Amino acid sequence: MREKSDYGRQYHKPSWAHGGNSHGNQHGNAGNAHGNQHGNPHGNPHVMDDADSIESFSCPEIVTRKRWQAREPLHVFYTILPLEFVIVHHTVTNTCNAQRKCVPIVQSIQNYHMDDLKFDDIGYNFLIGGDGSVFEGVGWHRRGSHTYGYNSRSIGIAFMGNYENYAPTRKAVQAAKNLIECGISNYELSKDVKVFGGRQVQSTASPGENLFEDMKNWPHWAEV
Repeated sequence: MREKSDYGRQYHKPSWAHGGNSHGNQHGNAGNAHGNQHGNPHGNPHVMDDADSIESFSCPEIVTRKRWQAREPLHVFYTILPLEFVIVHHTVTNTCNAQRKCVPIVQSIQNYHMDDLKFDDIGYNFLIGGDGSVFEGVGWHRRGSHTYGYNSRSIGIAFMGNYENYAPTRKAVQAAKNLIECGISNYELSKDVKVFGGRQVQSTASPGENLFEDMKNWPHWAEV
């Protein structure tokens, strides 16, 4: 999968766009070699728009691509469900504690992924702000570009911020746990899903030491 972006023609380049090991080479653009980009009859059924509601157990409200004004993807590739893994990263950008402050960060990440990394879309399936807001990236049952070798078998969840420097908020952690349970209850994720930090499956510091230590207490976290 490959990706691009545009935040009101202002280009906000994240700190990790300049290199460094905190983020690492975690995106793993899979290109066009995998999957069929057409033919999946489903939408993204468990995403809330303003008038929608989710009845599934534990599903958090999700800020849709429309609401954060995402760019259109160049291509869409679908995954075979249920998925075996959840890979957790951090974005190594500023953190945010309100949706209106998170939106430009999500837009900036999409711009960086699509314009600099030449991805088809933002690389993550979902992104989470410090206030617990969950933003739709490529969303459910679509292949992201977040972890080389795992993109077609996982969803990638990114916490906005740099968790080498500070701990994640309780709201953000609970939102991630709820999102994972939502995926299990809606057969997007296997009931035996394994949750990994990016550092467990590739050479990167992501998701940061503080977040990774917290993850060890999550349901479904696993040793590799």
